[in-house]
Amino acid sequence: GYFYDKPFIDLAGLVTPEVIPFLRDEGRLRDDLFARAATLVVFFPDWYPALARDSRFAPVFETNCAVTRAAGGKNMIVYQIVR
Repeated sequence: GYFYDKPFIDLAGLVTPEVIPFLRDEGRLRDDLFARAATLVVFFPDWYPALARDSRFAPVFETNCAVTRAAGGKNMIVYQIVR
């Protein structure tokens, strides 16, 4: 579960089920984030490579999980959405 006192958008659709129809459409996810005026987004860059490459998503923090790296994945990154 999530405990946070501000509204947030869940890209997996658990808390924000309206994103479920376009979970794998990075363009629509990006457009949805902009339409909702999101300021930060957190995801694994392997899951959304087009978003990770988009210059409007500026990395501000990257986790340093050895388990993720050992499994061959990239660590989760917090991106600031720059308009």
